[in-house]
Amino acid sequence: MPSNSAMAISGERQFLRRLVTGLTAAGGTVQAVGSLKEAYPHLPDTFLVCYHALNLPDDNIQKLATILKGDRRLAVLVPRPGIADMVESMSLDRVTSVASVGAADGATLAGIASRNFYGNIFGLERYLPYGVRAHATLIGDYHEKAIGMGTIAAFARSMNVRRKYLENIERVADELLMNALYDAPLVASQLGLIDPQASLGGVNGGHVPQDRLVLQYACDGEMFALGVTDHYGALQKATLIEYVSRCLTSSQPLNPETGAGAGLGLYLVCNSVSQLIFNVSPGVATEVIALFNLRAPKLRLTHISFVSESADASRVPVLAAGQRRAAAASNGGRSSSTPLSVKLVLALTVVVLLAAGGLLAYNKLSPDTRGHLVIATQPPGAEISVDGVARGQTLAQRRGLVVANLSAGRHTVVARKAGYEVHDPVVITVQAGRRAQVTIRLKRLPAALKIFSSPPGATVQLDGRARGKTPLKLADLVPGKKYGISLTKAGYQLERRDVIAPAPGTADAQVFQLRCSPDWGHLWLETNVPVREVLLDGQPVGLSLPLKGFRVALGKHTVLLKNRWPYLRHEATFEVVKAGHEERLHLLFGRVRPRGKGARVFWGGRFRKQDFLVPVGQYTFRVKSREGKVRRRRVLVRKGTVTRVRP
Repeated sequence: MPSNSAMAISGERQFLRRLVTGLTAAGGTVQAVGSLKEAYPHLPDTFLVCYHALNLPDDNIQKLATILKGDRRLAVLVPRPGIADMVESMSLDRVTSVASVGAADGATLAGIASRNFYGNIFGLERYLPYGVRAHATLIGDYHEKAIGMGTIAAFARSMNVRRKYLENIERVADELLMNALYDAPLVASQLGLIDPQASLGGVNGGHVPQDRLVLQYACDGEMFALGVTDHYGALQKATLIEYVSRCLTSSQPLNPETGAGAGLGLYLVCNSVSQLIFNVSPGVATEVIALFNLRAPKLRLTHISFVSESADASRVPVLAAGQRRAAAASNGGRSSSTPLSVKLVLALTVVVLLAAGGLLAYNKLSPDTRGHLVIATQPPGAEISVDGVARGQTLAQRRGLVVANLSAGRHTVVARKAGYEVHDPVVITVQAGRRAQVTIRLKRLPAALKIFSSPPGATVQLDGRARGKTPLKLADLVPGKKYGISLTKAGYQLERRDVIAPAPGTADAQVFQLRCSPDWGHLWLETNVPVREVLLDGQPVGLSLPLKGFRVALGKHTVLLKNRWPYLRHEATFEVVKAGHEERLHLLFGRVRPRGKGARVFWGGRFRKQDFLVPVGQYTFRVKSREGKVRRRRVLVRKGTVTRVRP
């Protein structure tokens, strides 16, 4: 069975042609059928099946996933975007990609097929047009993560990315980096991929992974691409599906501190991107790529993919350390023949060590020209570097970190601790034969809280003070303090919740599911003419009619319809007398036009020479002629007709 054999299944002839074109563009040998029944005889000889589901749920997806055996794969095209439908399809064993029909253009289909056919899955540049540069930076700790986040934000602003997209990009980058820095090493140690000691630490413990992860980003003005690659290859499809499904099916408000909120970060990522691609080489690397469509009015997940390939690190060009680990595994732990360049480096190292030994002996025999430095921090537990060299950590049970045998003179000390601002470098003068002491006070970073609501646009109050509308990030909280959060939105019940601010320098998320208020009615409004602007009690409610089931509070209300041309300004009042009441307004208008050169008709406070709209009925208009004479004319305005009024 060739690895590039493919089958396209679709009941729509036009979309079937699109499927065949995309698969052929990827170099596939494609067979097109219109139904699953026609496909049965050919499935044993097919490596990749692309199935178009006309409606959901579709039992044929489950049937195909059951029929396909071995390494054969299934890509599903669903009729509309939606996390729940896509995750349900992705949960099946053979499914590697799920995309909505609207997003499945030729390039997307060719990309899906190519990743399944050839297995060369890693690299951000595969999702970019030719010529677009992908930038990369290494991330190894919380401080470097903050710098990387700032770099991405500055790059996005230089590309004129709008603020609403920039917030999603920063949110996704934060979640992916946190997962790769602190969660991936723990999972890798549990699976035996790395030494368990390498995964100890976490955010509060100041953990720095042995191999720094790679953060990539690029933009062509229409699509922003973001990629995070770690050195573990520990992510499993079942884990991904379990976390997102748990958030989708939870009946309780999603909270990362409870079991129902496990994987909330991944769920929020799915809600903030256009495409989400997972590339995994077990034990070597995990690459997560997020794509943001900057031309879409709203970011919705239109494509999700998870492809796992057994490959060495040479197929992951951004991971030099991963390549070393894969090479060691393939040699069974035995080193290969030593290249000449390595021998030269080893020889040079021996020379340097001999020189250092001679220098040390000289210092021992020479008069004492060195001193000691004792460094303390408040709070303790900070990582200390002196003149750019890491020296250790200050501990609570000691008076400070002792750095011995420093040369006399000026030295630069830097203290870092997770959750605290990086202190400005401190310059200390060490005297020969003396001990110098310094205490560095670190400033604690505030905690952040991200508030989401469904639907969005709810007013957020923190301890009784209004702070903005959802989605909202509160970045000035006191770590560990208890806060009261309440959300209000017209037509929905008040939601309250007490939360504890997270650790310093970290961000937590709270998602509120707003419940509809029972004490409301509904407005149905339609007209026979186009209306440019509709205001309800002075507030705009939309730019198009009809309004269907628009929620309004009990009591009297005023609707104002406005147009520039033909001129319209009409008010209508109505009253919602009880909960659940439906008020239906059907407003009919006719057009009035001055007849004759220079003629004008008085309406809306002035004489008008152009058309205007009025409700149907009889009117007596004042009409001014070209000569300035004013007369009264009585006319009947009918629905949808033009009534000409002459002087």
